[in-house]
Amino acid sequence: MAARTHPEQISRSKRDLIKEMNIVITRRTLAQLGIQASQPEMELHFEIPRVGQAGTHVNDAYLERVDRWLTRIRSANQAADIYDRAALDKACGHMWFIVCRQAARRNGRGSWISFARSALLGPALFSAARGFWAKKAPARN
Repeated sequence: MAARTHPEQISRSKRDLIKEMNIVITRRTLAQLGIQASQPEMELHFEIPRVGQAGTHVNDAYLERVDRWLTRIRSANQAADIYDRAALDKACGHMWFIVCRQAARRNGRGSWISFARSALLGPALFSAARGFWAKKAPARN
């Protein structure tokens, strides 16, 4: 007797495959920076841009883990000098801003204290300002 496949099973298997391939590629990229990431670190790395999705517990401990991880990536790149420093700093700052904004939405304004204490603050402020000005800018003709 053949088993039935439900649409959510197909979506889940594709999602799992995408995640696995993303982790393989990311692990190689991080290895170029000299980072031998553990499986929990790879899970965190995959989670960060998806922080708004259900199942992510964005508490103070999570913010601390994200801060340490993104700072580690920035520091490794500064030492290895592989990727454009300004671009990687902005990317890490942007991710830090996104995570802290999501934490503030869920947990209140206290999450911004973690934001302000981080070494990622400078690049993150660029991200926040860019979003602010993009919304306030008049339309171009």
